[in-house]
Amino acid sequence: MVTLLLQKSIKSLQLVLNEFSIKINDETTITSSAYSQARQKLRHTAFIELNEGVISHFYAPQENYQRLWGFRVFGIDGSKIRLPDSEDIREHFGTINVANQTHELDTKYASALASVCYDVLNNIAISSEIAHGKSYEVELAKSHFPKLSKNDLVIFDRHYASLYMIANLAKAGINFIIRCPKSSFVVANRMFEGGPWSREVVLETKQSALRKQLEEEGLPLEVRVRFVRVKLATGEYEVLVTSLLDPGKYKRTEFKYAYGLRWGVETFYGTIKGRLNVDHFTGKSVESIKQDFYSTIFLSNIETIFTSDAKEILEEKAQDSIHDKSVNKAVSFNAIKNYAFEIFYESGDLAEKMEKLTQLFLMNPITVRKNRKVPRRPHSDARSIYYQKQVKKAVF
Repeated sequence: MVTLLLQKSIKSLQLVLNEFSIKINDETTITSSAYSQARQKLRHTAFIELNEGVISHFYAPQENYQRLWGFRVFGIDGSKIRLPDSEDIREHFGTINVANQTHELDTKYASALASVCYDVLNNIAISSEIAHGKSYEVELAKSHFPKLSKNDLVIFDRHYASLYMIANLAKAGINFIIRCPKSSFVVANRMFEGGPWSREVVLETKQSALRKQLEEEGLPLEVRVRFVRVKLATGEYEVLVTSLLDPGKYKRTEFKYAYGLRWGVETFYGTIKGRLNVDHFTGKSVESIKQDFYSTIFLSNIETIFTSDAKEILEEKAQDSIHDKSVNKAVSFNAIKNYAFEIFYESGDLAEKMEKLTQLFLMNPITVRKNRKVPRRPHSDARSIYYQKQVKKAVF
């Protein structure tokens, strides 16, 4: 069951089961009904436990993973995921209203909110949640804190800029960089207009409701932070708030690069949606939704570890090239899914299988053009549908 779920395909379920029977040389046939009944005996927490084993394995050799300023660097962000329509799913995850062209409410569809804590330098998701579609992103972000420590740096987008969030991070002892909108803090608003490039202040609130909430949750009422203004390539300014106070150790000019690393969590969502089809669910129960989601996170982390040798080979070859090369994720995920039974189900020489996979990973690498800027344009629903039907590459 675990292997079949990892191999999740856009083909019909019965075709996948027939191929499974052929691969294991079983003369019996498996019906989709039998598969569904067996699936009900598996909990989604199995994939969470498997993922924890992968994470422990990855971070065990202390010298093998990348850091910034001595920190592991994480991006935490949320993303909406459309779900299949069933009464149980609507009740558990909630719905979103969809407006037609006249801006009148036309229909509703089930939707969940995913939240991921993602190592943007090493491409590992150490914690993930799928929750009600109308969940508060800050509360979901807090669920990742037990996996973090004082040796970690977390980067947030502007949606997380609040004293409540900063107080939670301070209590947990987690270092942070958060992008500030003009409406967030008075100090940030003034720095958008000019003045010092870096400023250290003590944040506190006079709002009785927020102050009461902080007291009830045992959070600090005052937090010392540093505001840093950075200049973008467009000439515009952005203001960041951070717990990294030492201007000698954490130079103002380096914060633009540091915050830019947050884009890694955005590309991660692009990968699990565009390559792994996380929103192509294989069941219409709440448990099946969670099985598909957490198995996708596990598979993404497995791909990071499996492709490490191929990445080193491509980096060596790229030393004499103008541009770097990277493993094509469409190729790597397809290879892993095709060899899922050999890797996870059958016994035998794993080293030999991994060598064969590495050779496949090296096929059709992607050219990496650093500092390339592509403008973000809003897409119409019609163009999105065209992409899903005609342009999107199916991995398996």
